[in-house]
Amino acid sequence: MRLIIVFLVILSFKRCLSQDFSRVDSLALSKVSLKFKSVDTLVHSLVTELITDEDKYRAIFTYLSEKMTYDRGGSTTNILKNKPIGNCSGISNQYKELCLLAGLKCDVILGKVIQP
Repeated sequence: MRLIIVFLVILSFKRCLSQDFSRVDSLALSKVSLKFKSVDTLVHSLVTELITDEDKYRAIFTYLSEKMTYDRGGSTTNILKNKPIGNCSGISNQYKELCLLAGLKCDVILGKVIQP
């Protein structure tokens, strides 16, 4: 009996660790080519069908990863533009803004890169 309980605990723990984000990613990627009138409607469209906060964080991350282009030279992070670009801080701040609009906790941690 104990062996069965241990097996079930291990099986359920493994299932928790192997989250499948394919549905969340497809939902987020389907929104990339759409035009939104406001950032609020964008966020609502991204997270309205999702239940867990983890899925909401992932959807916002996937959307930004596909929508924005990284450019370390500068940042025009208006996510509603056709081809928004951003540097590290611009993309981080955009992610934080979308998370806060979705009712998710998010902070940007500042750092300094030191090159030899």
